[in-house]
Amino acid sequence: MSEAEIRSLQKIKGGSYVITLPRWWVERTGVKKGQKIVVVSDPIGLRLIPQSLRKLPEVELIREDFTHIRHIRYVVFSYYMQGVNKITILSKDGFSPDERRELRRLRGELLGADIVEDTNNRISLKFITSVSEEAIHDRIARMAKFAYEVHEDTLQSMRERNLILAGEIVERIEEIMRQYRATYRYLTLSILNPYQPQAIKDVRELAVYSVVIRDLYMAVYYATQISKTLLELGNTQINKDIWGMLTEMYGVVVKMYENAVDAFKSEDVQFGDLFENAELFQAVKRIDAEVSSLLLGETNRINTQLLLISRNVRRSAGYAIALTDDIVNRQVIKKTGVA
Repeated sequence: MSEAEIRSLQKIKGGSYVITLPRWWVERTGVKKGQKIVVVSDPIGLRLIPQSLRKLPEVELIREDFTHIRHIRYVVFSYYMQGVNKITILSKDGFSPDERRELRRLRGELLGADIVEDTNNRISLKFITSVSEEAIHDRIARMAKFAYEVHEDTLQSMRERNLILAGEIVERIEEIMRQYRATYRYLTLSILNPYQPQAIKDVRELAVYSVVIRDLYMAVYYATQISKTLLELGNTQINKDIWGMLTEMYGVVVKMYENAVDAFKSEDVQFGDLFENAELFQAVKRIDAEVSSLLLGETNRINTQLLLISRNVRRSAGYAIALTDDIVNRQVIKKTGVA
């Protein structure tokens, strides 16, 4: 049966308008005569959601079905991001102390998670299912600010050869992962529960935001990779000219992120304001090419690590461009939305 049909709008006595629902949809959703259906308006049209389907699913996972506890954790992350209400992990023989410790860590790693059962062979996690009163734009703006500050601090650690700061930056990957998973869940709940006040109604905007948070995670990831290489270099003596070129290149990247974050927060950003990053990216590519030509002449451990920093700085610039593209798409949606 086709998922798309064209139906005629009818007007009945009293001025109301009606349209018949496809039989296949009624049978598939299981709605019955007299049951409530939530009608949600978005810029594209109307969405019909049976009230009986508003209850979010609960799932059970069996420990013995997985080779390693980390595989269960990975699946739990995915279910969480897809909006489930509760996850129960069962074990026929009970959990080992290490397994229980790993499963309990999930509470701190997943925003809005709480352990509601914790026995010898059962651990259950329940999650907040309502969309936060905080607007999704504000939530993602905080993620963007976090990403910018990570790059700003990484640049500082490079300029100062500050290994303590570099080590602290590496640990920030856990926080951006926590924010990424929570915000992805927020977007999922906006689809599953679009009648909530703060839910996003335009599906195009949902698509853009899902890409934005992925790009922000990757932006932080490459900053932490640069910091890891800084730690590996330690206090090794490095050619000052090459190090100066690397910090110069990274300074351009930080400016790109500053531009992207400012544009994301702005309510009246113009397309012309976004194109500076494209020009800055050309500068990054030029410096990267110059650094590469100097380092590839002699192969050794230090040159390999410096080349890795150069590549990761350029990759970071690539995600600044990706964020700029995301912002352009969001502006297009705002300009083409249907009232």
